[in-house]
Amino acid sequence: MYHYENGSVRWRKFSGKGDIRAYRQPKGWCASADLIEHHPITGKFLGRSHRWIKEEVMQ
Repeated sequence: MYHYENGSVRWRKFSGKGDIRAYRQPKGWCASADLIEHHPITGKFLGRSHRWIKEEVMQ
């Protein structure tokens, strides 16, 4: 089990399966979807846009 402090942010790459609007965040988290061209953690250019899910702890 992981422990996340309030305000912690994690990113997940969207798999492309299904509708991104149907994503349900875990309890205590706030989630949003972004279409970005740079890796959210490393900043490396991805070559094309990808959908990523940003989750932030809101406990």
